[in-house]
Amino acid sequence: MKMTTLQGHYAGFASRTVALVIDLAAISVVLVAINWFMASVLGLLNIQAADCAARVARGEAALDFCTIYSVTSLLLTVAFAPVYFIFFWLIADGTTPGHAVMGLRVVRTSGKPMRLHVSIVRFAGYIVCFMTLGLGFLWVLIDNQRQGWHDTLAGTCVLYIREVQPDEANLLKWRARIERRTKFMASVEPEPACEPDPDGPLTPVS
Repeated sequence: MKMTTLQGHYAGFASRTVALVIDLAAISVVLVAINWFMASVLGLLNIQAADCAARVARGEAALDFCTIYSVTSLLLTVAFAPVYFIFFWLIADGTTPGHAVMGLRVVRTSGKPMRLHVSIVRFAGYIVCFMTLGLGFLWVLIDNQRQGWHDTLAGTCVLYIREVQPDEANLLKWRARIERRTKFMASVEPEPACEPDPDGPLTPVS
């Protein structure tokens, strides 16, 4: 059975979910690394990062290394994710590192290039999807163009950009094998059971 590829087709829910998990993991690793580096610098100055957090929480603000660390850490935590996604959607032609791994690309349904305002609206759609406990992402499962709510808001969709075989095709492949085996077994006539006959050769049991 000839297997077709999905290049140029709308990306499915599973592929997009894996890509998003990869991107979120990459964001988390970068943030942890940056915060560890800044905390190490504070340690060289005999300042504990945990003490800084407690100090800011108590409202003891002052223009010192401790406050600078806390404010910078907060800004990175809030701003890094949108900058990450918007940067790759604009600079990498709609392909984040997670999308690159899964062979996906974000494109506009109008066929026009990605723009800053489109990327901002799409990321805002991400926030809406997370606030609805993922319902906006699950919409991909029922939409004809595999669009989530963030895609609908921004006028985008996600396509496969390289030759990959769909999971459905693999399932059909196995189903065809099972059907061929079933037909083969049905075409084989079962041999009749026999019992010994003391007066002659073996005779079939009726």
